[in-house]
Amino acid sequence: MMKHRDNRLYVQWNLENMATLMGKHFPNAHCIIIRPNRLQYLTFSCYDNFVESNDMGAPTHEFSISALEHMHALLSTLSTRLNDKTDKAKYGPVATTLLEHPVTLIGFSKGCVVLNQFLYAMKALEVAPDDDVGQLVRRIKAMYWLDGGHSGGSNTWVTKEAAMKPLKHLDIKVYIHVTPYQVLCSSRPWIGKEEKVFRETLKKLGVDVTRKIYHEDEPSSLEMHFAVLEEFKEVA
Repeated sequence: MMKHRDNRLYVQWNLENMATLMGKHFPNAHCIIIRPNRLQYLTFSCYDNFVESNDMGAPTHEFSISALEHMHALLSTLSTRLNDKTDKAKYGPVATTLLEHPVTLIGFSKGCVVLNQFLYAMKALEVAPDDDVGQLVRRIKAMYWLDGGHSGGSNTWVTKEAAMKPLKHLDIKVYIHVTPYQVLCSSRPWIGKEEKVFRETLKKLGVDVTRKIYHEDEPSSLEMHFAVLEEFKEVA
């Protein structure tokens, strides 16, 4: 972030600090921060390893289990590396729990495209069963969408009911935390419209959904967008 003239203003939200912050939000959990595999122009996070994206990171969602396969592979690889460390007493139990304990998934801003793709993957899993992926999905207990947004002109939020239907039969609680920076942006009106469709469709399906908008009466700013990272757990 320090390499970019403007982004350095927000260096406090770097990956290392996010690991510390998430540890405070979830003190009894092992917090894993997944960085984007590509940072276009040192600014636009691109998660091509989870979902097909264009040069700016705008996604093209497909009904495929590959995103969840990749998530399982990341956890498995991390578990193996922890097991390989010399301090077995310290790292061994952590390595085991990574593949056994309940999972909470959190996406922020562009990172929400990964959560969106997971929903498509859950639907695809119904027609292409996979034991490892199925076990991972059954461990997911909560998903947090934090002020999702990207540079594309659509697909900021999932609007296809078919992709949301698997949540109807899974024990996954959905949290939606947004700010005016995204859902009330006059130059990107589709974001708010899509978020409403997402929220209302989940409720229609009977999914357990909690939604909160922050700073609703304040002028939109990038600062409030980042601030949701600190604020969201206070009402969770």
